[in-house]
Amino acid sequence: MSVYPVLPSRPILPHIQTNCQKCSAHLEFLIPSPQPRPGTLLQIRCFSCQTILSHAFYPTQVPSHAALNTPSSTNNSRPSSSQPSSARKGRKIGTQERPLETGYYDILGVPVTATTDDIKKAYRRLAIKHHPDKNPDDPNAEERFKEIAIAYQTLSDDQLRKKYNEFGPKESAPEGGYVDPEEVFGAIFGGDRFAPIIGQISLARDMKTALQEAEEAEGNEPKDSKGRPILSEEEKAKKEERDRKKASERATQRAERVKKLVENLERKLGIFTESATGPNDADVTRSWRTICQLEAEELKRESYGVELLQAIGFVYASKAKHHLATNQSFLGVGGWLHNVQGKYHVFSETVSTLRSAIELKTVFDQIQAAEKAGNLSPEEKRKLEEQAAEKGLQALFKGTKLEIESILRETCDRVLEDPNITRDKAQMRAVSMQILGEVYMSVKKENGQGQLDEVLAALFGSSLAHGIVTTPAPRVIGDANQAACGAAVYKVLKSDKYGPVETAAAKVDSDYDATACHLFFCRGYQYEDNVANTRVYTTGQVVPFAVDIEAHHTGYANVSVVNLATQKPIARLFTWPVYANDTLGPSQWPKNETSFNVTIPDLGDTCTTAGACAIQWWWYAPKQTFESCIDFTTA
Repeated sequence: MSVYPVLPSRPILPHIQTNCQKCSAHLEFLIPSPQPRPGTLLQIRCFSCQTILSHAFYPTQVPSHAALNTPSSTNNSRPSSSQPSSARKGRKIGTQERPLETGYYDILGVPVTATTDDIKKAYRRLAIKHHPDKNPDDPNAEERFKEIAIAYQTLSDDQLRKKYNEFGPKESAPEGGYVDPEEVFGAIFGGDRFAPIIGQISLARDMKTALQEAEEAEGNEPKDSKGRPILSEEEKAKKEERDRKKASERATQRAERVKKLVENLERKLGIFTESATGPNDADVTRSWRTICQLEAEELKRESYGVELLQAIGFVYASKAKHHLATNQSFLGVGGWLHNVQGKYHVFSETVSTLRSAIELKTVFDQIQAAEKAGNLSPEEKRKLEEQAAEKGLQALFKGTKLEIESILRETCDRVLEDPNITRDKAQMRAVSMQILGEVYMSVKKENGQGQLDEVLAALFGSSLAHGIVTTPAPRVIGDANQAACGAAVYKVLKSDKYGPVETAAAKVDSDYDATACHLFFCRGYQYEDNVANTRVYTTGQVVPFAVDIEAHHTGYANVSVVNLATQKPIARLFTWPVYANDTLGPSQWPKNETSFNVTIPDLGDTCTTAGACAIQWWWYAPKQTFESCIDFTTA
């Protein structure tokens, strides 16, 4: 029985947190009722120094009702300005009708259904009212004007607005941003180089739609015994209408995709058909084959390049052979045989895809059963998760391959059966298509490793580990890094500050300056971007360190004072012969791997000048390196 008396309680009321501009005290104030209009200036008295400060109110500063009524909200106090204006309710992806959050709409004071003209009118009105030149006495005017401009720039652009509705603003996204399935599929399966050949993979779009529908269905609607929502007749009719509309949109998108691919393929085959004197022109055939080989060598370097080329090549070659056999053999018997072979290929690939999906489900069932039984060690769980990822990638690729082959079969039929060309021209197209397909099919994997192996190696060889120093605040990425390392490397480093350096090193291009960007020293982050963050330490001073390890991978680590000019260690401060052991469970992880102290040694005059020295935390696991640097001088 508690020895404390019964404690009173009170309703949770939304407060806004800010800082006093005079004494820098952290404070919060109750939101007035009724809620002010966006941009309203509120007068707040600081509890500490009694100064009256001005605060511009925006609905995006209001903590969501859902956040205020969850237990975690009382334990994790965060500035309310970072909260979205509408509760996400656990959603990770929004729709155009129901955006993930409405902060930008609230800033402009327009509904989510606002037209582009409505948004422009709202922006003009607010820009005139809140321009800093018209509000010289308001210290927040410039920031408020900037917020209005950002909201307008996002919502006035159809593509940016679509992204915002689905994933929210960058400011509220996790490190690296939310994952868009369409972008993931495009990056994993071929990238931009394959787009003119296969188009945009619709499986990715369908997956995103499924995620949106699943999250929409997680509302408070009543459900039957099987978890399906119970719909009224009116709701059923609306759902059927939505489904018909989506089916029509998918059909239109497929038709547009095929039309574009037909144009691209006809243009490519035209290199042969417009140059050759006939289907047996040896010189042009030899040149065409060389052109195809050069293209294939470039394409095979892309993600899943070899696998995609072989799948594309199979369709090209089989369709070309079918056309030639139909038009050249007696009664088209040869074409009939090729057609049967093609249908058997589709059937076998479909069965293979279904089998992969079943195998994936089996692995997930094993993980779930073992977790329920409570007898799953961290190492066993990791192995099962790796197995699930492998099966998942296999299933995704096979599903993608089925879709690509279906699209390309229709594309080839349109190219070879074009009613606007002669029979001889169609034959020439078939001959050149067969050569192209055979070249694609002949592409081999280098070093015996396929793209699936490479992706899995990236997932579980490099990206399994993630870590960064959080205290003292380490160097961060900035403009100097982009200038030295190039845009491609900068983009990787900026998107994943916890990730291994090797991921960025793989993106080195002609913009990379090897004399300025040293990726394996302080992660390539530049002192010029961090001058203001230079600390002053004294000999013998104890400096506490905190490291955030998001994922373990066994390796070696140390902390050293390093000379920025020579990039050599001056003094070793801390060493771990075994670091981040991934065979241990959370309760077994040594505490001094993430929380430890270092003592500043006597460095003489070596580090008395800013920009001369830094403390570097360095962790190396197989094929992955992690670094954080803290710039300092000695007094």
